[in-house]
Formats: sequence, structure tokens, C-alpha cells
Amino acid sequence: MNYIDPSTNLDAHRSGKIARLQTWKFPLQYIVGAALAFALILALMVAALQVTPPKFQASANLLVLLSDDYVARPAAGSAVAPTRPTMDRDAYMMAEGDILGSDTVIDQAISSIGPDILYPASTGLSAKIKSAVRYVGDLISGVKQNDRSNIQATIARARRAVLKSLRIDSGRSGSVINVTYENTDRNLAATFVSTLIDAYFARRATLFADPQTAVLTQQVKTKSDELQIAKAGLADFRQRYAISDFNLQRELLLKRLADLSHDLRATEVGASETQARRKTVLDQLAALPTDPARRATGAEAGIPLGGLVEALQKEINELEQELSANAARQVGLKARIAAMASDLRTLNEQEGTLHDLTLRRDVLERQYAQGLETLSERKATEAIEQARLSNVRLIDAPEPPQRPTSQRMLIVATGLLLAFFSMGAILALGWLRRPGSQRLRWFA
Repeated sequence: MNYIDPSTNLDAHRSGKIARLQTWKFPLQYIVGAALAFALILALMVAALQVTPPKFQASANLLVLLSDDYVARPAAGSAVAPTRPTMDRDAYMMAEGDILGSDTVIDQAISSIGPDILYPASTGLSAKIKSAVRYVGDLISGVKQNDRSNIQATIARARRAVLKSLRIDSGRSGSVINVTYENTDRNLAATFVSTLIDAYFARRATLFADPQTAVLTQQVKTKSDELQIAKAGLADFRQRYAISDFNLQRELLLKRLADLSHDLRATEVGASETQARRKTVLDQLAALPTDPARRATGAEAGIPLGGLVEALQKEINELEQELSANAARQVGLKARIAAMASDLRTLNEQEGTLHDLTLRRDVLERQYAQGLETLSERKATEAIEQARLSNVRLIDAPEPPQRPTSQRMLIVATGLLLAFFSMGAILALGWLRRPGSQRLRWFA
């Protein structure tokens, strides 16, 4: 009979258990190495978390309408068909993205918020060091930068920092532009995105604005000023001369001038008759005989000789007085006629001036009315165009994010993954070591 020895089976079972325990037994140096690698990677991960503050990402979405109703630009006041777009969708989206990410728009947003608020590092210790370096450079070159250059340099540093955190997706898969910005302050991130979009809309309005309304407004204002000056000049002229009807005034002056001319001619005729009568009397006086003859003649005629001479002499004196009065009257009449003629010439000149002022006022009134009508039509046309050309709409306004970005979580995940991988790799090397194999040189 064959008997089985139980002790033999027990020894075999014990030997297998010992072999299995030997299989999962790790050398001490590998355990220490794995622990050190794990601790080192965790320390690096903690250091990376210390130097990486949490960042908050604010975003906004802009819808770009690309149909012909929005991108076609009709000419105002004409029946010309709208100009159809020649660029495709990608070109339009790239153009809008370039405007949104341009230095002008970003600088405007930075200036609105303030570079010292947005990025204190741009005005902190490093900025002071850079300013000192620039001062030394200016001292060497002999050209000193002004305050405006320093402000521009500060904004430039802030812009470079913004570009590292700003992302603009120009709608490669659609008609939506996505804008994202990261900052350590959640409210500041949302504020910057909102300010950037406002600056983008302002810049876009400046680029696409039609300057005709501004030009027409300035022209209408100029015509209005000229019209007010013309009206003031016309009112001042009428108030100064107080002439309501130039024709009636001219007729009165002409009638008075005719009367004065008639009086002058009558005075001249009277003076001629008086002069002839005086000459006749003088001839009569000269024809009288000498004293003896006069006495004889006077005695024969029965007229005293002395009385005749006295009568003739008296008549001569009266005629001379009348001539003097006529001469003075002629001088007065001539002076009045000259003054009346001057008044008539002045009246004609005033009438011409009034006509010019009235004509200028009427012309300016017509031009001003035409300008107002044209400006009104242009404003109505541009209002329609503005409604049609506002093809960029803000569909998702930026709001302060509630949670930070996954950057720190990514650091933690990467650190843990590397730590466990390094620890596992070192332990795997220790597990794969077989009796008689050479130990790792790291832990020998």
C-alpha cells in the first residue's frame, strides 16, 4: 500500500507561500527612492501652486450678421443699386477680429481702466527699474523722453501683458466671435472685456462712419452764421436811415430839386431884368446936360433939375440892392440844389446797398433752407444705413466668473500624475529585480 506523508505536503505549501512573499517584497532602497521622488514632485507642485495665483476668465460673444441686407452699402440720395460685398465670410470675420484685437482698441481699453489698475506690475518695482535704465540711456544718448513717452511705454507694457491673457476666436466655425480674458481679479476681468468691446464698437463706428453728415452740419452752421450777420446788417441799415420807400423819397427829392431849379432860373431872369433896368437908368443919368444946360432944360420942362438926379440916383440904389438880394438868393438856391443833388446821389447809393443786403439775405435764406433739407435727408438716410450696418451684436455680455480657471487643477493633476508615475516606475524596477541581478546604481 502506498501512504502519503502529510508533512511533505505541508512543507510544499510553506515553500510556495514563502515564494509568493518574496515575489512582492520590495528592496528598501527602492522604497526610499520612490518616496523621495514622490515627495520631490509634490514639493514642486506646491511651489508651482504658490507662484500661480488663481485666474478668472471672463468671456463675451459677438454675433456678426453677414447677409447682403447688412453688408451692402447703398449710396444716399441716389437710385444706384447697393454695392454687394466682394469679400467672403472668412475675410469679414478676420477683419472684425483684427479690429477687435488691434493695438488702438486695446490701448483705448487700457487707458480707460488704467494700466496701474489693470497690471500693477507695469508701474511697480520692475517698471521703476526699467525707468532707471531708460534714464541712463537718455543720459548717454543726450535725448530726454517726455512724460508722454513714459505713459506710452507703460501702456505698451500693459498691452503686452494683456495679449498674453486675451484670446479672440474669429468664428472659424460660424458667425460668432468669442472674446476671453484672464485676470486674477474676477471683476476686473469682466470690466476689461466690457471696456474692450465698447472700444471696439467706438473704433468700428469711426472706421465705418460716413463723414457727409458732419460736413453738411458744418456747412449749415456756417450758412446760419452768415444769415444772422446779413439779417443784423440789414436791420441796422434800415434802423440807421429809417427809409421805408426809396421811390417815394426819390420823387420828393426830385420835385424839390425841380422847384429849386425853377426858382433859380426865375431869380436869374429877375437879376437880368434888374441889371438891364439899372443900365438904362445909368444911361439916363449920364445923358443929363451940365449944370447950365440942365438948368435950362429943367426950366423949360418945368422939372427941377436936382429932383430928377435924385430920383434917378434913388432908383439906381434900389436896383443895386435888388441885384445884391438876387445874387444872395442865387447862391442860396445853388447851395440847396447841390445839397439836394448830393442827397439824391446818397439815396441812390443807399438803395443799392439795401438791394445788395436784401439780395444777400434772400440768397443765404435759400441756401440755408436747402442745407437744412439736405441735412435732414442725409440724417434719415444714415439712420436707415446705421440700422442696416449694425451687423455686429453683443449676444453674451461679460459677467464676473464665479470659479477660477482650471490652471491650478491642471497643475495638481499633472503633479500627482508625475508623482505616482515616478513612484510606480521606481517600485516596478525594484519588483523586476531578480536574485543575482545587479542593483540599480542610483541606490547601490
